[in-house]
Amino acid sequence: MYRLNMENNKFRALFEQAAVGVAEIDSYSGQFITINQKYCDIVGYSEEEMKTLSFQKLTHPDDIQEDLSNMKLLVEGEIREFSMEKRYFHKNGSLVWVKLTVSPLWSLGERPSRHIAVVEDITQKKQAEIALKESEEKYRQLVESTNDWIVEVDKEGKYVYTNPQVETILGYKPYELIGKTFMDLMTKEEAERVYEIFAGTIQELGKFERIENICLHKKGYEIVIETNGSPFFDSDGNLLGYRGINRDITERKKTLKMLDYLAYHDYLTGLPNRLLFNSKLQIAIEEARKKNQKIGILFIDLDKFKNINDTLGHQVGDELLQDISQKLISQIIEKAVLARLGGDEFILYSERVDSLQEINTLAQKILEIFLKPFTINDLELFVTVSIGISLYPEDGEDVHTLIKNADLAMYEAKAQGNNHIKLFEKEMSIRIQERMDLENRLRYAIERNELSIEYQAQINMVNNQLTGMEALLRWNNPRIGYIPPSKFIPIAEEMGFILNIGEWLIRTVCKQIVLWKNSGFTIPRISINISVKQIEQTNLVRIMKHISNEAGISLNCLELEITESVIMSQTEKNIATLDALRNLGLQLSVDDFGTGYSSLKYLKRLPIHKLKIDKSFVSDISKDSNGETIIRAIIALAKSLDLVLIAEGVETVEQANFLIGEGCILAQGFYYSFPLKPDHFFDRWINIKK
Repeated sequence: MYRLNMENNKFRALFEQAAVGVAEIDSYSGQFITINQKYCDIVGYSEEEMKTLSFQKLTHPDDIQEDLSNMKLLVEGEIREFSMEKRYFHKNGSLVWVKLTVSPLWSLGERPSRHIAVVEDITQKKQAEIALKESEEKYRQLVESTNDWIVEVDKEGKYVYTNPQVETILGYKPYELIGKTFMDLMTKEEAERVYEIFAGTIQELGKFERIENICLHKKGYEIVIETNGSPFFDSDGNLLGYRGINRDITERKKTLKMLDYLAYHDYLTGLPNRLLFNSKLQIAIEEARKKNQKIGILFIDLDKFKNINDTLGHQVGDELLQDISQKLISQIIEKAVLARLGGDEFILYSERVDSLQEINTLAQKILEIFLKPFTINDLELFVTVSIGISLYPEDGEDVHTLIKNADLAMYEAKAQGNNHIKLFEKEMSIRIQERMDLENRLRYAIERNELSIEYQAQINMVNNQLTGMEALLRWNNPRIGYIPPSKFIPIAEEMGFILNIGEWLIRTVCKQIVLWKNSGFTIPRISINISVKQIEQTNLVRIMKHISNEAGISLNCLELEITESVIMSQTEKNIATLDALRNLGLQLSVDDFGTGYSSLKYLKRLPIHKLKIDKSFVSDISKDSNGETIIRAIIALAKSLDLVLIAEGVETVEQANFLIGEGCILAQGFYYSFPLKPDHFFDRWINIKK
């Protein structure tokens, strides 16, 4: 008995101190009979509480059926024990995963009425497994849903896995690629190229990165693929295969190709741009230097192209440029390269030029393109060009110098009129330097008080009465001396300084009017020349109001002279500006009428009151019957439009008599008065006014 008690005590100690939960459970009711402390700790209940519970109460509903089925087999002797993983409800409501092992307590000749349940807490292990499974599922979903084509190949390069994206990229279903290699998806040449790169990259880096390869779509067209990946190994370091991520970069390559094209080509015409032209010319120069050959450069500039954009719109201008570029291309010989530098400027070089005559012949062919009108949207547009020529090596031995000198020659051609060709001459550089010097001096002419105004009388030729005067701008530079308006006004126009000069002129004239009024000399009207840039680029109406208010005079005593270029650039904004000026009391006249474009149909749209017959027609009187005919036509036009008419440049009595006889009684010219400084003008006319 003592020995039996000792054994029972040992068993009880083992039972209580076991590292796993152990319980004796009724086989039929599932009630806990005896429970060790570890079992209680696992489920969170005390031993007394456990004895009031059954294993069914603690078991998750999803696991009960498997548990009961195993218990039935155990009780019926079909199995000697069973093990399973199941979930218990902890007392705090959480789930506890356990590994359950159940064995029967047999009674001799009877079915077991009790069994021993041993449980091991595997919650952490199961949570890790579940997390891993969830992670694997997320990874699988990511792999399946990504836009990239993900593959795994064995060490022979055969596909053992590919995600569904391969169908989107290459048109194949995943199963169609299993067992194939990447070489089956390429041309032989491409496969050999890619394999060489692949092998070299693996050997050098141990992985492959950004390998571009061209695969054939199932339908036969090419797809550009970028591949990144690495090999994978077993636990012993043996190569198992390769895993890779393939990305379709076909569109990206097209975009990069287009961007690369646009970086070196003009977007509108498709011609090479300045960057590509300079690069090609540099190569041509190096080749010509080795072979002692000549290169001809033609700088081509469209004359007054801005007028087309301003009057007809940029869309018409763009279509015209495209048409011109195509016609230029048609004249380009094989050894020549044509480019568009931007705006209305084109440039061309021709290699292996044998003589100046050869490049001049090419320039003449280009001029012939512009002898016929261009038709854009049923509009016939006449365009002229100016072409400057420079030669390598005579006019320069580098790209910059050759282009610069051709540009200088082009400006000389433009100065000679429309459709001219000019070969570069070294004197041009001197003239350009002089022009730059003139520009720099002109910028400071106002603040250094170098500008002045002279006034030329406008006379009624019938009674010799003063009817008005024109304010004429003069520039005397201390170093250069007198610079005629015909020389500095165009420069001021080009550099934009005409806006400053124009405002200074208006302000100075208004101040002079006040001085004369205070001296008792009131003149009928003073005319001032206005640049088209002043109308287009400034708020001329506001400026005129401000200056007149500042001087304290009425604008009725001023007349603004506009050129025919204003008539031709009749934007609605310009017309509105001229209407507003007229409403301020200013009168408007057209200067040098008849010397520019055929503008008669536009004349009636403008709020003008006077036409000025240009002195070039007046000087033809008694010399050229054509000039006299033009004068008669202008006089008739002015009468039909009820416009006042004045002739400028009248220098002889014959000219005066002819004009009076034809009905033009107002004149301006040396025959009546030279331009005079304000004080001299006052002295000359004050007595007559009185």
